[in-house]
Amino acid sequence: MTGKFLIVDSAYQPTKHDRIRFEFDDGTIMVWSDVRQFGFIHHVSVNELDDILSAYGPEPLETPAEILAARIETPKTRKLKVALLDQGVIAGIGNIYADEACHRAGLRPARRLGSLTSSDRLRVMREAKNVLTESLAQKGTSANDYVDTHGERGGFLGFLRVYGREGERCHACGTPIKRIVLAQRGTHYCPSCQA
Repeated sequence: MTGKFLIVDSAYQPTKHDRIRFEFDDGTIMVWSDVRQFGFIHHVSVNELDDILSAYGPEPLETPAEILAARIETPKTRKLKVALLDQGVIAGIGNIYADEACHRAGLRPARRLGSLTSSDRLRVMREAKNVLTESLAQKGTSANDYVDTHGERGGFLGFLRVYGREGERCHACGTPIKRIVLAQRGTHYCPSCQA
């Protein structure tokens, strides 16, 4: 969301939104700042952590696309983007990356899972993996105030094809990008390139 972890030096002056300061044995200091207060920290045992993590789906960059594709088969009436955002189905695909993966796969985010072929599902999962890999190479997407642990903005914003581009022309076909709301999230797509 909008929280951030920053590696700082000993001269760092706390800000109004800093929530906790971590000091490591090697002298590294990390600060967690959370303006909107959406985050929380909960200390757990290893067993508790295993229980928590078991509620999440597989990590997309560590899992073959075929396995991920099988996870978005049902329920058949569920919309594609809703399934992609469900962290219990697949962990780590956020709003921006779901829009971009659907565009690259040529699939509308509002398509029902039951209308997708196995080829469609495989294609969208391959594209999700590609988008995530490319974004990581650019240190993320700084659409708002995101920065990495060194305070650097991510560079993937300039590579976005549909997200946040409502009314702008599609880079592939020139059709204006549309915006709808799915799962209470702004959703962007090209009505010509995505079926």
